[in-house]
Amino acid sequence: MEKKRKNNTNQTCHICDKEFSRNSLLIRHIRTHTGERPFSCDLCNKDFVSEYSLVVHTRVHTGERPYSCDLCNKAFSDQSSLIRHKRIHAGVKLYSCDECDKGFCDISNLKQHKRVKHSGEKPFSCDVCKKTFSTKSSLEVHVRIHTGEKPFACDICNKAFPQSSELVKHQRIHTGEKPYSCNICNKAFTQKGHLEGHKKIHTGEKSYVCDLCDKSFIHNSELTVHRRVHTGEKPYKCDLCEKAFANSSHLTAHKRTHTGEKPYSCEVCDESFKIGTDLTRHKKSAKHLKKIETSCDTAVSISFIDSGNVKDEIDQDVEEEAVDEDPMFIEIKTENAEEIVKQEIEDSPSYENKDRKVNITDYIEYKTEV
Repeated sequence: MEKKRKNNTNQTCHICDKEFSRNSLLIRHIRTHTGERPFSCDLCNKDFVSEYSLVVHTRVHTGERPYSCDLCNKAFSDQSSLIRHKRIHAGVKLYSCDECDKGFCDISNLKQHKRVKHSGEKPFSCDVCKKTFSTKSSLEVHVRIHTGEKPFACDICNKAFPQSSELVKHQRIHTGEKPYSCNICNKAFTQKGHLEGHKKIHTGEKSYVCDLCDKSFIHNSELTVHRRVHTGEKPYKCDLCEKAFANSSHLTAHKRTHTGEKPYSCEVCDESFKIGTDLTRHKKSAKHLKKIETSCDTAVSISFIDSGNVKDEIDQDVEEEAVDEDPMFIEIKTENAEEIVKQEIEDSPSYENKDRKVNITDYIEYKTEV
């Protein structure tokens, strides 16, 4: 005799009237109203509304990704993420924005899109500083500023970062990878943002304008440092001698006067320098060129480079060094020398004759890494 199938009636939330096919789903849903999170991670003490969410979260710590795409081999920590990913291959976009008709593979991306692009809504708030964010993931990354948590560590040098994208960028220092190339001059960069900033050099675009003197700049970070000319702000202070600087790289270079560290070495002369631009200038010097000439078996014809080309090559070397090491890199142009360099030279730990008037020669010799 055929058994009758049990008829499961839908369970309804008494707060928002949303219906669920199972009581367990209703219980989990109600916790979104009450804020109850009974399942806690014993590694980072983060709490979750369901045991399954805790299991998936634990894989952040273990690195386990048991669900793999059979088309591109990309792996995921939970099955739902794999299902959403497969829609990319299939071209399936079930959810469309009613304001711009852009399509999305899952509803969470649609909601995020609407908040970021259209409504400006920022429903996620930091409990510490009350700063608000349009996405939950942005809030989670921000909170690490307060906690100091850096869960993503480099397996080569053990340097840790608060988010995975920063680790990916950092690892290119070790690999030498520069995947972003300029289609005008073929110069390559480790980060897409650095390429976009570089392209403005070709176009002459200066999007960032000082509200005090109307001077415009290519980079926002360049404007930030320029404003310190007006304010006199020197936010970077040495913890050994209390000397303050307008930018972080000058503080880094200054600290080497205390430690004696000289990380930039000439492979020909065995001389070391505190700052990369000192090494660059050394390589243009007669002493260095003579050393190369005498070490060669055949005669070498040496042509000296005029001061304009020296500046260009120093700027190029500094840009590579600063872009890789400091996201606040600023490319200081010759036209900015009169108003910016005077203050910056006063801060520079390697500049000695502070009484002489600043001129373009100082600019060429000046350490432009910021």
